[in-house]
Amino acid sequence: MRRYRSTAVQQLMDGNPNFQNPEEVIKHKVQELHESYFFLHDEDSFPINMDMLASIAGVKVKKTIMPDGISGQLIPASEGMIAQINILDPNYRQNFTIGHEVGHTFFPGFTKKKFRAEREKLFWSDRINIEDEEEYLCDFAASELLIPTSHFLEQLEELGFAVSSIPKLSSYFGASYEAIAIKMASVANFPCAILISEKGLKPSEQKQMEKEKTQLSFFEPIQFKEKLRVKYAARSSFWGNEFIPSKASIPEDSSIYIAAKTCEMIKSDAEKLEIKKFKGVFDLETYPLDFYDEEGHSTKTFTLIKQSS
Repeated sequence: MRRYRSTAVQQLMDGNPNFQNPEEVIKHKVQELHESYFFLHDEDSFPINMDMLASIAGVKVKKTIMPDGISGQLIPASEGMIAQINILDPNYRQNFTIGHEVGHTFFPGFTKKKFRAEREKLFWSDRINIEDEEEYLCDFAASELLIPTSHFLEQLEELGFAVSSIPKLSSYFGASYEAIAIKMASVANFPCAILISEKGLKPSEQKQMEKEKTQLSFFEPIQFKEKLRVKYAARSSFWGNEFIPSKASIPEDSSIYIAAKTCEMIKSDAEKLEIKKFKGVFDLETYPLDFYDEEGHSTKTFTLIKQSS
């Protein structure tokens, strides 16, 4: 059996020797929870009531105001496990955080630890270190709990595999657009990636502005211009090793940028796309969200990228 760097993940696998990888174990535990939940609810009853699902898992949800940047934490208490959820977060974020905290209960020894979920941290890319390994699996659990794969595939078949389906899927499952986009990429049976772009600064520019705020100066602070940048790229398992760098700016001559500028969905076949070292000819489909800047441009887009035939 493969040995895992994370003690918690290794204990999870040691306790479930019939499974090939931790994702399979998580799916099995999620399925058991869903069976109990849908015993009490209609199979087509969505979105899932995550508070009730947590209760079935032995976790009491308590919604409260939490420090900025923290979405939730799982803490042991005399009456059992309590998931504190940031009430200031949007409902879809609260739903995912509840699922993430329930995911921690799948691991041996969870009653002896305190877990905290950071709002902006994503664990969907390749696992980088020991600490992220369990957090990645808890995000994986949250996605499965909130967006069951079998039901998701049914809805996807009905609506079509397109970024324009994301809003309807988001509403149906009570999940964020980002969670739906990542789920779409994970179930795709062909090479593709879903690129999430958002208007913002480079990390170095952001740090420079924050530094200047804390320093006294007789000069006007440097004003950097926000650009449409890669926030995250979710890749299907068939995509290969082509990496789309986060924080890189979107080329202004691309259909992605034009969709954001015109606030219209754009499909583009056989388009040459170059984002730093990522380059090639692709079929693109970009859906801009109804978030606007002072110029009336969309500040966030979702792009389906497919290899051009």
